[in-house]
Amino acid sequence: MPSTHQKPLKPSSLRIASMDVPVLYEDHSDSEEIVLGQFSSVPSPFITIHPGLTGRQRPLTMFHEALHALSSFYGLELDERAVRTLEHGIVGLLRDNPALCRGLIE
Repeated sequence: MPSTHQKPLKPSSLRIASMDVPVLYEDHSDSEEIVLGQFSSVPSPFITIHPGLTGRQRPLTMFHEALHALSSFYGLELDERAVRTLEHGIVGLLRDNPALCRGLIE
């Protein structure tokens, strides 16, 4: 039986489009906006994740920022709405079809 107390996901990088993209755990929020995650390509690609994220928030935010990275790397320049739509759609597809998920990574 899987443990209900899993170690929080906290990779130092994500492999995206054959690149190791560093993942930093920093709070970039200001008084007007809480920033859960952010992808930046300047000066070189990196992802920032709010250190206070817990549970499913952290992997979902990482996946969301990885989609921004893919959009940038492949010249798609998807807006926030498109990235959010893909995030929820792909996660739902994989969650609802675990055999498909296993088939993709085996």
